[in-house]
Amino acid sequence: MASKTKQVLAKTLKEIMKTSPLSKISIGDITKRCDLKRQTFYYHFTDKYHLVNWIFDREILDQIDDFLMYESWDKAMGMVFKLTEENSDFYLNALHGNFSYFYIHILQTQRAVMDNIIQELLGEKKVAQDDREFFIEFYTNAFVGTYVNWINNRMHESSEKVIERLTKIFRGTLKTSLQDYIK
Repeated sequence: MASKTKQVLAKTLKEIMKTSPLSKISIGDITKRCDLKRQTFYYHFTDKYHLVNWIFDREILDQIDDFLMYESWDKAMGMVFKLTEENSDFYLNALHGNFSYFYIHILQTQRAVMDNIIQELLGEKKVAQDDREFFIEFYTNAFVGTYVNWINNRMHESSEKVIERLTKIFRGTLKTSLQDYIK
């Protein structure tokens, strides 16, 4: 039942966000539209930004979970961009609703992905911890910055072209750069 309620709240928020900016939407607007009590909302989410992050996690992260490795990174990122395109109104609105909240969530998510990919590439090899952190932060910020700019530019460039560029850079630099830092 809890999952169904979360899905109803998510669907309702997405519907409202088609016509209203996130900053103007209250918890009352959401719960009234789906005929639930405010307490029900707060049982599942701390605030509307938590709900936005939950939607991102369900719509996007759950879909790419099996592809978060070096060799399939481009497929995963292609799926992220395509799913974002399919829900463009929601993601444009989410970024403008409270930029820092959603942006930080995307950064944290991508950081975990990059950490796993770098660990996969290193295997038993070691690099200094500060170098490892630098790689993770660099590639995380490169991806998230590109993704957010693409959304903010109203997805003007095709997702395929953006992924093609990201993949060339990612595949062309990550392994080679890591090799230079292996102890």
